[in-house]
Amino acid sequence: MKKFTPFSRIKKFVKNHKIAAAAATAAILLVAPLGVKAAWGPGRPVYDYNKAPLNGSTCVAADDTAYNRCGSMTGPVFNSFTNTPSYGDERDFVQVSPNGSQNFTDDVTAKPGDTISVRVYVHNNANQNTNESGLGIAKNTNVRVYLPTGSANGFDIAGYVSASNAKQARVYDTGRVTDAGQKVSLSYVPGSAKIYNDGPWKNGVALPDAVVSDAGTPIGYNALNGDLPGCFNYRAVIILQVKVQAPALQFTKQVTTPGSSNWGKSVSVKKGDTTSWLLSYKNTGTAEISDVTLRDQVPAGLKIVPGSITWYDQYHANGEAEADTSLNSGGLNIGNALPGGGGYIRFRTVVNADDNVCQLTNMGYARSAETPEQSDTATVNITDCQPTVPNYTCNLMTVNKVSDKTYKFTVAFTALNGATFKDASFDFGDGNTILANKLDGPNTISYSHTYAANGSFSTKATLRFTVNGQDKTAAVNAACAKPVAVTQQNCTVPGKENLPVDSPDCVNVPPVTPATPTTLVNTGPGDVAAIFAVTTLAGAMAYRLYMARRLSRQ
Repeated sequence: MKKFTPFSRIKKFVKNHKIAAAAATAAILLVAPLGVKAAWGPGRPVYDYNKAPLNGSTCVAADDTAYNRCGSMTGPVFNSFTNTPSYGDERDFVQVSPNGSQNFTDDVTAKPGDTISVRVYVHNNANQNTNESGLGIAKNTNVRVYLPTGSANGFDIAGYVSASNAKQARVYDTGRVTDAGQKVSLSYVPGSAKIYNDGPWKNGVALPDAVVSDAGTPIGYNALNGDLPGCFNYRAVIILQVKVQAPALQFTKQVTTPGSSNWGKSVSVKKGDTTSWLLSYKNTGTAEISDVTLRDQVPAGLKIVPGSITWYDQYHANGEAEADTSLNSGGLNIGNALPGGGGYIRFRTVVNADDNVCQLTNMGYARSAETPEQSDTATVNITDCQPTVPNYTCNLMTVNKVSDKTYKFTVAFTALNGATFKDASFDFGDGNTILANKLDGPNTISYSHTYAANGSFSTKATLRFTVNGQDKTAAVNAACAKPVAVTQQNCTVPGKENLPVDSPDCVNVPPVTPATPTTLVNTGPGDVAAIFAVTTLAGAMAYRLYMARRLSRQ
C-alpha cells in the first residue's frame, strides 16, 4: 500500500485552486483527532501503522494475522488502523466541534443557540492491491448519524459506518455534547451534511438529509453509489451541523375590569364587582415544549363566574370553552407549543360581598414537560371593605421550677382577626434555644429546660404568626422576658456534699453497734446438769486419748 501524506496534497490543492477557507478547513479535517475513547465498537483486530510488512512482504499475501501496515488482504474492514501519521487511532472516528469552530474533540460543552459540527471519518482498511479484483471494494457503504431526541444535560451523538461485505458489518463511535446549566435538545440543520475526500470531492458534495435517519445514506469515492475502494487514498469525512436548543416558557398573570383592555398587575373594585383575569404563555426557547399546563389558585374572597374560562391560541382564535374546575388542582393541559408559539386563558371572578379582606392576591402557575413550574400574581384591591386589623401578641411568660435545675416556661399569647400562631422560639439564656410549635391549649405553649450549672440567666420567648399568608413576628416585651436564678444548696453531710440539700439521701445515719450480754442466761437446773455431764464426758475421753498416745511411745 502506498504511503499517504495528506498535508502536502491538501496544501498544494489549496494553493493551486484557491478554494474557500471553509472547504480547505474541511479537507484538513482528515487529520489529527484526540486519543481514542471507550465509546467505539465493536471490538475488532487493528492494523498498526508502525509495523512494517513482515519479511519484506509486498502486501500480496493474505497475512492479516500480522495486522501490519498492509491493512486487510481479505476484504473491507472499516476504521481499524492505529498510529497513523495523519489521523492516529481510526476507531475514534466520531468527533464534535463547538459552535462552528474546527476544533474537533470527543466532548464539547455547548449552550442554547450554539451550532455544533459533527464529523464522521471513514476509511476502508482493505489493501489497495485487492481493489482491482473487487475484493477490497466495500459494497453498499452506508453512513448514519444518530441524534438523540428529547431534552437532557448531555447527549452522545453516534456515527455508524457499514458495508454489506465488510468483516464487521457495522462499526460505531460517539461524540458527546453537554450543557450542565440546563436541559437542551439537539436538532439537525437540514441541508448541512457534506462528504469530503482528497480526490474529486475536495470542496465537498452534499449528502441527503437521510444521513440522520434510521436508514442512513450511501457514500462512495466519486459517486454516492455505496462503492468505496480500500486504502488511505479513498478515505473521506462527513460533516454536518447540529443546533443546540433549549425549551423556555414565559408566563404572566394580569387583571382588569370587564370590557377594559387595560391589563395590569392590580385593579381596584368594590364588593360584588366582576374582575377579568388573563393567563398568558409563550415558548421563548428554541425547542418545542410539550404538555403546557396552566392552573390558577383563586383566593377565598373571589368566585369564578360559571362558563367564563376560555382558552385562545393560533388554532382557537374564537376561544375554546373549558370546565369551571379546569384550572383547579393539576391544571389545564393545553398541549405543545412551538418556538415563538403561545396563547392565553381568560376567566372572570366576582368579589364576595361579605368578605372583610381589602386586598386579594390571585396566583397562577404554568409548566411544561421540559420546564419547571413557575408562578405569577395579580391583585384585587377592594375599596369599600372594612378592614379588620390582625392582632398577634405575646402576653406573658411564666417560669416554674420543676426540680433541681429544671424549669418550665409557659407563654400565653393572642392571635385574632386572621392571625394564627406558627411557632415560638425559647431562648433560655445559657446558649440553648429551642423552636416549639405544639400548643398546650388554645393560646398557650410551654417548654421545660434543665440548666447545666448555677447562674443568673435572661430568658425570652419570640413568637411568630401567619397573617394574610405572611410570617409576622410579635414584638418581644418585658412580659415575655424573664430572669431566672438557678441555685442549688448542697448537702452538708460529710461525704455527700455533691447532693442537693433536698435529696432523700442527704441524711446523717449513725452506725449500728451490736449489744454485748453481761450475765449468763438462766436455763434452769435440768439444763445445767445436762451441760455439766456432757462437759465431764468430753474431758474423760480426751484424757484417755492422751494416755494411749503416751503409752504407745514407751
